[in-house]
Amino acid sequence: MTKIHDTAIVSSKCNLGSNVTVGPYSIIHPDASIDDNCVIGSHCVIHPYVQIGKNNELTDHVVIGGLPQDLKFEKKCKSHVVIEENNIFREFCTVHRGSVDKSQTRIASNCLLMCYSHVGHDSVVDNSVVLTNSATLGGFVSVGDFAVIGGNTYIHQYTRIGAYAMVSGHTAVTKDVVPFTLLGRDPVKHYKLNSVGIKRADIEGINYELLEKAFRYLREGKDIANVGSTKELEYLKRWINAESKRGIYGFLKP
Repeated sequence: MTKIHDTAIVSSKCNLGSNVTVGPYSIIHPDASIDDNCVIGSHCVIHPYVQIGKNNELTDHVVIGGLPQDLKFEKKCKSHVVIEENNIFREFCTVHRGSVDKSQTRIASNCLLMCYSHVGHDSVVDNSVVLTNSATLGGFVSVGDFAVIGGNTYIHQYTRIGAYAMVSGHTAVTKDVVPFTLLGRDPVKHYKLNSVGIKRADIEGINYELLEKAFRYLREGKDIANVGSTKELEYLKRWINAESKRGIYGFLKP
């Protein structure tokens, strides 16, 4: 059964699935959609054109679908937030909708967005990403699977964060972050392979050894085209060769 607290304001023009809980003083606007088994805490706001999939949990004071912080945005446009399944949004997390008509801000599944984290307009967050407290994604940021963004970290607009990358806390990220690496220090550099995150993903044996080799090649400025061919390496090669609007951070020399 869906349970709506007496103090919550839920539009008759929104779509609620089964077994949804809406806590005290929360507001769900028209044209929002919340699928089965979601939990909406107290004082949350779900704006129009938000689609939330199954088994998502929003703790207190979460705001989803607010207007993008873009001076070119026209309020009449119908842009969206699309959230898939099994995500957790902690206190005061915010997600803004797309900046032009029919555009989307997307969050995939199994992500953890901690307190005060922010996903800016038109960003794409892939599966199993962690945004630590006060991590901030500017507009048009993409974050790959299993990436971890440290606390109080700002990611500049149009930046790419590769899968399995980890960004140290208190880092101002203004360029792309290579998959499978650790980024941080001052000045900001790729300084190590993300060995812990990679092994947690059961990337072991020759697959891990080839990633180590690829990292050494990149650090030395060499081409990784002939390092080998695994699923992870093919992804890394495609990522390196894809268009970059911000450029890619360099590597700390050994």
